[in-house]
Amino acid sequence: MMNKNNYQIPTIQTQESIRKNTLSLSQMMDDFSDSDQIDILEQVRYYELKLLLRDTRKKEGMTQQKLADLLNIPRTTIAKIESGQRNVTVLTLMKIAKVMEKKLIIELR
Repeated sequence: MMNKNNYQIPTIQTQESIRKNTLSLSQMMDDFSDSDQIDILEQVRYYELKLLLRDTRKKEGMTQQKLADLLNIPRTTIAKIESGQRNVTVLTLMKIAKVMEKKLIIELR
């Protein structure tokens, strides 16, 4: 079965097979050393930050171009930040938060 975007919708059987053969992150972590687990969790947090930046921008009704214009940087910089191709500085995060009228909170524990 195809949806309106011409993507095949998985059958119930396929969905059940995927669920049956999928491990949670916590289940997989047991196979890694403590050091590897720390690295993996850092990557997960980084990915979550990228998603948060993109989702907040979209929720605010901003395009990448609009955000870039407000920050006086190229749109491609925003795209690279959101895709993880570019590491974002704390200063840039502060500027992004300011133009989106959000509070940036960074904690050290």
